[in-house]
Amino acid sequence: MEAQQNQKVVILRNPSKKFVSANYAAFRNKIDQRRKNVSKYYPIIEKILFSSPYIKKFGDLVKMACYIAQKEKLHVDRDSKRGKEAIICWYCENWNKVCPLLSESLKEVILPKYQLFEIPSESIVPNEFSFIMDPLLDFSAESMPDLVDNSFLTLGIDQ
Repeated sequence: MEAQQNQKVVILRNPSKKFVSANYAAFRNKIDQRRKNVSKYYPIIEKILFSSPYIKKFGDLVKMACYIAQKEKLHVDRDSKRGKEAIICWYCENWNKVCPLLSESLKEVILPKYQLFEIPSESIVPNEFSFIMDPLLDFSAESMPDLVDNSFLTLGIDQ
């Protein structure tokens, strides 16, 4: 009995195959490379896309992207339809074509589902929606590097 108490039992467990598979690693590398290519624009465009009070879910971004892609004859790749990072990268990559149609896609795709509910007159209605979005959409991809100021990335150190 004492011999059994002094013995140490080691349980070996293999890591989950899901997270270490070659397919998943290739997928992550592809997404990481896309994100690296648009790293200057990613935070700005992400903030613009989620600044609307009507965009609540990832699916809303995908529906808008599909609407814009149909209008502009673009392709929304499979990864973009399945992941938040990839869809924001898609918006960054196609921003010159997406930007002019963003307000229109919001009005055509997202707002109809909110019209099922009663909207009080003092709240935001579709006619006033351009008042919110137009100042945010006043720039194109060429002017974005001027807007990106990395001075705020000081890791909390006041200068």
